[in-house]
Amino acid sequence: MTFSFTQALAFTLITTVGIIAVMGVRVKTTLESKGVTVTSWFRTPFKNERVGGVALSKHQFGLAMDCVPANEKTMAIMRQVGFKIVIHEGDHIHGELV
Repeated sequence: MTFSFTQALAFTLITTVGIIAVMGVRVKTTLESKGVTVTSWFRTPFKNERVGGVALSKHQFGLAMDCVPANEKTMAIMRQVGFKIVIHEGDHIHGELV
């Protein structure tokens, strides 16, 4: 069986989204088991604009999470579970997985 470029691209995108979703659920579950609450994860472009997110926010791709409590312990836990970027934003901690 052969696939067209469009079919192959669609399959790749669907597979990638599925992998990101599974990864995100595992990260969220791990954070919550350590006492960290995820307050924001995936956002649609509409929701992202409504909450004042940046245009290409990684939240729109499921690759960022905001967490509380906003303290050093949360930052350390987020780094421990794989966040590459961890930023204290006042009332929450923002983390990016890539």
